[in-house]
Amino acid sequence: MNVTRSDPGTGQRESIEKVLRLIDDAVASGIPPSRIVIGGHSQGGALALAAALQSSVPISGCIVLSGWALPSQDLARHAKSSAAASGGTRFLVCHGDEDCTVHLECGKHVAELLQQNGCIVENSDCEVFAGLGHNGCREDVVRSIQRFMFELLPQE
Repeated sequence: MNVTRSDPGTGQRESIEKVLRLIDDAVASGIPPSRIVIGGHSQGGALALAAALQSSVPISGCIVLSGWALPSQDLARHAKSSAAASGGTRFLVCHGDEDCTVHLECGKHVAELLQQNGCIVENSDCEVFAGLGHNGCREDVVRSIQRFMFELLPQE
């Protein structure tokens, strides 16, 4: 299935709005946006990406694992004027090269969309994991996420 063409994004608007409210509530409670990281796998990655690009504040980071950009959300338009682009939100985009559910081209598209619109993508591209399918999580993926998180959120 090629989700870049076939997923209409049904129900995503409500989910994005919920994540945006959680970010706003965290900031209102005193958590600096520089200490907020969101992320997800598959549809959760698509959700995290959309929320990070639509947030009113530049959060520290966003992790997109085997995710995609829904065409119906016009994320390129959001990215250009986003707090994420202007405020330095960093993105980690990871994908397995054997993902038959969300094809690798989707992850590469996410990285390109972000780069073309002034967002910071770790390693300047989609981090591809050889032999990784859609389900499961290997130690090398966990290490990549840990490295990203420790760089974004150093211990205080």
